Amino acid sequence: MVLSKTTYDFERGVLTGVFGFVDGLNLRIQHSEDPLEQNAEYNGWKGDCYSSQVIVFTPDECVCYVRYNYPGSWYDAQVSIPLYRDLLARYCPEPFKILADSAFPSKREFSSKVLSVPKENATGLNRVDFETQKKHVVITKHRQAVEWGIRCLQQSF
Repeated sequence: MVLSKTTYDFERGVLTGVFGFVDGLNLRIQHSEDPLEQNAEYNGWKGDCYSSQVIVFTPDECVCYVRYNYPGSWYDAQVSIPLYRDLLARYCPEPFKILADSAFPSKREFSSKVLSVPKENATGLNRVDFETQKKHVVITKHRQAVEWGIRCLQQSF
């Protein structure tokens, strides 16, 4: 399929300045003998002990940022706080930004640096205009790169 010029131009406009894709990764780990440590590593949603990671991939398949070995009970939003503070605030002037999924917080101060699609049950999602819906489609389409990268990492564990 050949994209029409208008579709291509729209995608290019949405993706201008995007240098990476961020996602979280939970890796199953051995249960600890210490009940307090096991409690911290236990992920109730997944029903086992995990270690949490947040990884930023670049379009050329490199990892440019990683936070790893955090308790499995932590959400991507908690593990990614230094990503916002260190990488995005210090080293990424406008117009640089990353694509994220809905698990990452959309703080106002970083709304221009982290592009994501709201969760399906978010209030007002069905009332967004056509341009915003098109933007969400572009973000979702290009976020597939990080899903492939995460799968490659999971296969090695």
